[in-house]
Amino acid sequence: MKKRKIWPMLIIALLVVAGGGYVAYDQFLAPEAEVLEEPTIQTTLVTRGDLVITASGSGELMPSEEVQLAFQTGGAVVEVLVEVGDWVLAGDVLARLD
Repeated sequence: MKKRKIWPMLIIALLVVAGGGYVAYDQFLAPEAEVLEEPTIQTTLVTRGDLVITASGSGELMPSEEVQLAFQTGGAVVEVLVEVGDWVLAGDVLARLD
């Protein structure tokens, strides 16, 4: 009869130890979940309008190429066909001579 009383006591003791182990693990050894902060979001109403962008700077501009001019005939310049800063290509007429 003592054998029959020991088994229930062993099962109860085993359950108590297992339950205590689970509680101890959960309280002390389980990794804590990270608490993530909500991202800060800024919103605004969309409106239609002009976009103004300005840029300023300082520096020195250099031409990509300088060419010395020489004429095959002499004479006075009667007409200049380009202005300072104009883009010209090879073969463009720059001035007319008398």
